[in-house]
This record gives sequence, structure tokens and C-alpha cells, in this order.
Amino acid sequence: MGIPLFTNQAATTLMIGMENSSQTTIVIQPTDVSLFPALTPGSTNYFVITLVSESNSSIYEIVKVTATNGNVWTIQRAQEGTTAQVFQQGDFAQAHDNFLGTYESQKRNNYRQQG
Repeated sequence: MGIPLFTNQAATTLMIGMENSSQTTIVIQPTDVSLFPALTPGSTNYFVITLVSESNSSIYEIVKVTATNGNVWTIQRAQEGTTAQVFQQGDFAQAHDNFLGTYESQKRNNYRQQG
């Protein structure tokens, strides 16, 4: 299990919509890539973002970004109790440093390493 990486209030929009709820890549605005944590190829580190519908903010999903290739990101869907959704071009991708599930997971891993 990798180390979660965090950033403060990074946000972008999807360049291309997600056609179905099983899609595991997203494409963000290339000008916004530097706002998010950098993942080293082959690393198991990751960061967590929330995808949010631009037209209905009650439609959202927390995903884990596990690999990046420029503005094309590989994701693990439906994290922290959310459900995989379909998102459209222009919907939001946001990173905040307040993901309780990620924090709790890291805290458990740190405890195991110390004990």
C-alpha cells in the first residue's frame, strides 16, 4: 500500500466525460496538472479527489488517483463509501486534504509499522 499524497484546494474540470461508471481513467485540463500531487511512475503512492457533477452537486464520487500520465489519470472508483457515477465534460475534479477514510487508513498503517 502506497502513501497518500495531499494538496490544498486543487481543482480542475474534466476535459472528456466518463461514459460509464466502470471507466478507470479520467482526462483533466492540462493546464491544471501542476496543482495536484505528482505521482512517480511505478510508485504505489496515490492521492484522493472528489468528482462532482457541475449541474447537480449532490452527484459526486470519491476516487483514488493511482497513476498519472500528464492529464490522463488512472483511478480506483467508489472510494470511502461513495458509489461510482457517470460524469460529463466540464464536471469538477477536486482535491482537498480532509478525506477521513484516507487519513484513518494512514493512521492505522503508521500504528502497524510502530507496533
